[in-house]
Amino acid sequence: MKPSEIQHAVFIAPSWQLALVDHAHLMERAHRAGCAVTVYVMDREMPRDASIVPENVTLRSLPLSRGSWRKRDAALTTIEALRIARRHPKAVITTLGVPASIIVALPLWILGGRLVVILCGMGIAFGDSSPKMRAIQKALLSMWRPMFQSDRTRIVTHNVEDKKYLDENLGLREGQVVAVGGAGVDPQRFPFVAQLPDNPAPAILVPARLLREKGFFEAVEASRILDNRGVSHELRFTGRLDLGNPHGITQAELDQAENTAPSVNVLPFQDDIHAAYAAADIICLPTYYREGLPTTLSEASAVGRAIASTNSIGVRDIITDDVNGLLAEPRAAEPLADVLQRLIEDPALRERLRQEAYTKYLARFTKDHNVTDHAPAYRALGLELDRMQA
Repeated sequence: MKPSEIQHAVFIAPSWQLALVDHAHLMERAHRAGCAVTVYVMDREMPRDASIVPENVTLRSLPLSRGSWRKRDAALTTIEALRIARRHPKAVITTLGVPASIIVALPLWILGGRLVVILCGMGIAFGDSSPKMRAIQKALLSMWRPMFQSDRTRIVTHNVEDKKYLDENLGLREGQVVAVGGAGVDPQRFPFVAQLPDNPAPAILVPARLLREKGFFEAVEASRILDNRGVSHELRFTGRLDLGNPHGITQAELDQAENTAPSVNVLPFQDDIHAAYAAADIICLPTYYREGLPTTLSEASAVGRAIASTNSIGVRDIITDDVNGLLAEPRAAEPLADVLQRLIEDPALRERLRQEAYTKYLARFTKDHNVTDHAPAYRALGLELDRMQA
């Protein structure tokens, strides 16, 4: 399909946040190139603030909700995918995440759709080596292979290690998979904050989803270790409970952490996460989740805060140990406590790392960089993200 024949850009995501917050810049560029933009989300909860939905975007919901994975709703969503194919015959369709790549992308591809499959992270399915998960991985790769090898499909990963994994396991040709630097961060939305906060004790912010694999328990235990060492600090959690997710932290576990770890403080969900970053001395992401590239780390770099994270897939694409952050071994509280203690006790180290993090962010991880990174995948399917409508 020639660029002049592309009339629609369709985005399908598990949540409106992933679509409208993390990927709105792609929608804006598609609209500027002359496309109508429609977003479908697997989410019954829609934005309360109507201004979040751009004027040039039509937002619709799908039967399947990420908080309730019922077979009937999955089947209805697959049927709706068939309707989407008929509704938007001259479209480039973007799916976001692993579930959408199966439930929606596969039927769309079978019907002749042109697809950009964005794998924001390989998630729990590819982050577990148990026999059950290895069987799931094998099944997913088998379903992906014909679709991903097709001329009508381009794949985008959020880190280079996921790209390498797909290339090696699916035998994909050069250019079929594009690795980008996460979702990018807008420097106007997350401006650099030169002024450091005046906290009574160094404040460590953990701005992550409340999942076990995001290192919640390791962070709590690291805080207890620091308390036992006499290292003054405050550990702040600001994620919301992921109800219905079997890997989510429960309210009881959250209460127990706050009640049994003296320096842990569970904050309400922060609508203004930039202000939460600015009020912290250190940003900590103790993940062992199969990340894409954690947006948290790009945001922290943009704001200019020292970072402690883990030596994990996705993290390694943005953080180099002792250059623009400190990395600990994943799944272990004591190494995490060690790197946090280094940052707490060495203000000069914090300053050096935060400046280096900001410099690297400006050079590689803004929204403009992200559009440039995505452009080859869309161009191959006939949509020029950099083309302005005449």
